[in-house]
Amino acid sequence: MTHRSFVATLAMAVAAILSQATSVQAGGIIGSLPLAAFTVTEDGTNLGNSTTITASSVATSGPGAGDYSPIGALTSFGGPIVLDLKNLTLSTMSNATYGSFTASSVTIVSQSASFLDVYVVGTYTPGSGLAAGLSPTPSSLNIVFTQAGASISGALTMSSPVLAIAAVPEPSSVIMGLASILGFGLFFGLRRRSGRGSV
Repeated sequence: MTHRSFVATLAMAVAAILSQATSVQAGGIIGSLPLAAFTVTEDGTNLGNSTTITASSVATSGPGAGDYSPIGALTSFGGPIVLDLKNLTLSTMSNATYGSFTASSVTIVSQSASFLDVYVVGTYTPGSGLAAGLSPTPSSLNIVFTQAGASISGALTMSSPVLAIAAVPEPSSVIMGLASILGFGLFFGLRRRSGRGSV
């Protein structure tokens, strides 16, 4: 390599480093936000047979954490918010200052007459009230509704980036696991009684 080509290569490398150092790159949101659903109604007789759940409004139930920390308690994120369990959709939740969450997929985790757990994945687009330089971020929203009589309460947790859904074991896997533990217990109990189990 000649001196001239070495200097040219070095100059290109320095130019590349300087261009990266001066460019502003947006970062994803990292944090969580607790929310509550108010005046929740259903189209069925209970959470187990309802296909549409509607909250007249959604607001924060406490301060945000991480990049969501500027958002205080009782900050409204709009309404009505409609959860369609038949088409697996959720209406957009938004606040003019702090941003909005738009769902891309809805999964029913658990549903019974008095309990509904829903996992939503989407994108949170930050507003001007959050730190500068934050970009739209894949996020998850865990929604839990509980019903006692005619009263329905809703608790939501926004997590950015996406918080993986907890794996729920299949009933057959639980039964197999319990059967194997019982089998080991019986095997070692019988060995001990016969006198061959001394260690």
